Parts: sequence; C-alpha cells; structure tokens
Amino acid sequence: MDQEPKISVIIPALNEAAMIGGTLKALSGQTFKDFEVIVVDGGSTDNTREIAGSLGARVVLERRRGWCIAQNVGAKASNGDVLFFIDADAVPSKDLLALYANAFSDSRLVAAGGPIKPLEKSGLKIRLAYKFYADFAIRLSILVGIPYLMAPNFAIRSQAFKKVHGFNEAMNAVTELDLCRRLKPYGRFRFLGDASVSASTRRIAKWGIIRSLMFTTKSMLRYARNKEVNIRYDAVR
Repeated sequence: MDQEPKISVIIPALNEAAMIGGTLKALSGQTFKDFEVIVVDGGSTDNTREIAGSLGARVVLERRRGWCIAQNVGAKASNGDVLFFIDADAVPSKDLLALYANAFSDSRLVAAGGPIKPLEKSGLKIRLAYKFYADFAIRLSILVGIPYLMAPNFAIRSQAFKKVHGFNEAMNAVTELDLCRRLKPYGRFRFLGDASVSASTRRIAKWGIIRSLMFTTKSMLRYARNKEVNIRYDAVR
C-alpha cells in the first residue's frame, strides 16, 4: 500500500445557486482534509460563482456548455493525484473522501465508485431504481469485467485520466461507460459501498421514472452498437 493521495474534487455547475452551497458545505465537513475543490461554471446568470468562491472553491469559468467539457476543464486545472467527480446538486457522506483516499493508496487501483441515493424524499419506485441502477448494477458491472461507474460519485487516478484524454466531448450520454472502457487496461476498479452520495432527483421528477430508465437503457444499447452517443434531450442543467 502506498501513501494516501491528494484528491481534486471537480464540480460542474450552471445556475446552481440554490444547491451548490449544500454540496460545498458537506465537502468542508469531510474527515479527510487533503483535497481541493474546483467548480467549473458554464456561464451562470445567478450567483453560483460567488457562492462557490465564498465557500472556498476555486472557480473556473468555461462558457462552452457540456458536462464532459466541464469535467475535462476541471481535470486540467487540478493538482490532485485522484480526481473525484460530483455534481453541484449532490451531497457526499462525511467519510467519503477518506474512503476514496484509502482505496487509492493501492497503486493498482485506477478508478472507483460508490452508491448514489436520492437526496429528496422519494417514493418506493425511485428508491428501488436508485438501489438497482446506482448500486447493484455498478457492483455487477465491475464483477463481470465491464465496469460502469456513475456520476455523481466516482473517482479516477489523474495520470490514467490524462492518458485516455479524459471524457469524450462529442458524447452527452453514458459518458462514464465510455471512459471506463478506455481506462480498463490501466488498472483495477472498485466499488466502495460506504462511500455514498445523495443526489438530486430533479431529472427523474421532471421526466418520470419510466422515461428516465428508458433513456439510460437506450443510451447503453446505442453505445454498444456505435461506441458514441449524442442524443437530443431537455437537460435539467
């Protein structure tokens, strides 16, 4: 086992003034302290940038829109050995970064993820969907050798991220699946069952559970055929 790494937390944001404070305050309360926070703002018209800066984050303005673009820009601006990706409407568990730091002290590990839970009070169908797609399915994907870590709760060794040139900016769906496929030759994947993130269910609330699951399934099948996915949809952010 090697020394615990420094972690760079990367947060893409666009008009997230109502939510980003909760994310950053939860990060400030982490038991692990050797990390930096980089917020990549896509040109917010509210005070997202001001809130992020006042709570200790380093803010990078990137007017090109796109989740993959924001993540890549954040990675380029980072100084950490490990990149942890979380959204501006998600809240990490208190020991999350400590668990990731301990896991990445194993130099054989290239990427890891953890469970995602609903942030808002949710019905049984949504809770079961999260348990299946954002917990069980991730565990299974690693077990069968087709790892699929999911936002907003995954981390990647920065050197490996650079070697595969980060996220494919031509894609706007199942981008993590594509990245994991390219990372696979560089090391092991792990699922950290106690490293949980509670994420907003805004998209599911807007689309409905059936449409949300169909979108994910359709995107995965399209990727399996074409290795690139760009689907038009009404993004929440």
